[in-house]
Amino acid sequence: FPSHDIYALDGHVYNRKPITIYVNSHGGSVYDGLALIGAMETSTTPIITIANGKVMSMGVIIALAGHIRKATPYTTYMIHSVSSFTWGQVKQMEEDVKEAKRLNNVLFDFILSNSAISKKKLTKIYKSKQDYFFDAKTAKQYDMIEEIV
Repeated sequence: FPSHDIYALDGHVYNRKPITIYVNSHGGSVYDGLALIGAMETSTTPIITIANGKVMSMGVIIALAGHIRKATPYTTYMIHSVSSFTWGQVKQMEEDVKEAKRLNNVLFDFILSNSAISKKKLTKIYKSKQDYFFDAKTAKQYDMIEEIV
């Protein structure tokens, strides 16, 4: 992406500059995170994500959605499978589990498509039922970031 782009809208000339998003998050709603990622991916303005502090769960996915990705040296990342809860009749609970598995696959594929983490490693993380923590140096080894700032 160019560092900026000049364009006109309604007779006004704008100098488009990159958007920088600092990601420091425990994560949160998968649906809301996917909505943000959709906006980021369709943005014609370059988006720089800078991981800082804690970048966990959905926060990892958001950090990976940047066109340019960076992290501060003391950032802690965490990946795990989708967390969910359900109640109701058995059929409703089965549908909720099916949806949680679908979302898990969406996030799994997103990580694989936007990093160099191996499918074998990611599968091991997901099957372990544990939180997998790592630092910015490891994130760089996984090509999750271009540089540590």
